[in-house]
Amino acid sequence: MKQGDRFLKILMFVLAAVVAAYFGYAAWGYFSAPLATVTALEYEADTAASVTGYVVRDEALLTSGSAITVPVRSEGERVGSGQTIAVAYGSADARQRQAGITNLQRQIRQLAVATDSSVSDAALESRIAGLLKDYAAAGARGRSEDAEALGTELKGLILRSEADEAALEALDAERQTLEQELAALTAQGGGGQALTSATPGWFSGAADGYEAVLTPERLETMTLSDYDALDGAAEAVSGQVYGRLVRSAQWYFVAAVDETQLGEAAEDDWVTLSLARDACPEIRMRILRIDRSEDGRCLLVLTGGSYLQHVTALRRQTATVIFRADTGLRVPKDALQTDETGQTGVYILEGAVARWKPVELLCEMGDNCVVRLDQSSTANLWPGDEIILGNNLYDGKVVNP
Repeated sequence: MKQGDRFLKILMFVLAAVVAAYFGYAAWGYFSAPLATVTALEYEADTAASVTGYVVRDEALLTSGSAITVPVRSEGERVGSGQTIAVAYGSADARQRQAGITNLQRQIRQLAVATDSSVSDAALESRIAGLLKDYAAAGARGRSEDAEALGTELKGLILRSEADEAALEALDAERQTLEQELAALTAQGGGGQALTSATPGWFSGAADGYEAVLTPERLETMTLSDYDALDGAAEAVSGQVYGRLVRSAQWYFVAAVDETQLGEAAEDDWVTLSLARDACPEIRMRILRIDRSEDGRCLLVLTGGSYLQHVTALRRQTATVIFRADTGLRVPKDALQTDETGQTGVYILEGAVARWKPVELLCEMGDNCVVRLDQSSTANLWPGDEIILGNNLYDGKVVNP
């Protein structure tokens, strides 16, 4: 064999060894390098819009011609037809005199309960327990007038339970003295005049001049131009106004939103309204109207009948309207792949094997996306699954965990 041929064979052998070593090293690196994985976690993504709009109610102004008018209802309190809303006084002296009369009447009632012999000692404990329950219920419902009457009776019964016969005689004598004081004070006249509600409703001590400008009827035909003109459109509020009466539990929220923020929302869909106000819960409301315009904005009118007591004093408010809340699993976009049928999915690590799991994309958010959580089958992606980040995968492929 010629020396040149021998040298050529040696060179070919060396080159083959180098190539084999390269591919061997690459294969070793491929199978020995740890896989990058991400745990599938539950995630809630909201499709929402931040807006500033107006609270709208069916309401009427409450007026009084007296010098001093004092509401006796708290904000958002329910008022029945014919019930007292406020007390009007002709002067400060008359107000002070009426306060004294009211205080004496309360004390006399309390002492009358304490000295009432018709309530037996045996029934006293159960009567107190029942009143405590009724008092708590009245307070929880915001019925201050009922709670005050129950509290007076409750205090009288507690006095009765702690008093002996001599103490009861002293309490009765004190009651008679207070009745004489009440008669003398009442004889002076000029007390307060009760102002009653002509219709049932909810009291609000606020009045802003929008009561006749923003009405439920106007929302039926309001356009974006009408809405834009609302700023500064409030009417002047007379000095005789001491509040307003909301006449219906149904209330509304109207705002302008970008058309892109609406997404697929349509009339009669239900949304969640979150007002930027402490202690106000998230409120489910229905889309009453969507009025679209050519400039990319929409007039959105929502309506609902819950939590009115939280919004009786509100008008122009910043809020978040949540059109859709998608609860699913957060998945990196890099992990999404498509199989030969066009189905989108991911590969998860199952032992030392890659397993294919199809997914349904709900929304995207930066480098991640949210896919539907469907635990009806183990073939779907579940919380806690280890999603493989990588390519060159197929279902059943043995990988290095």
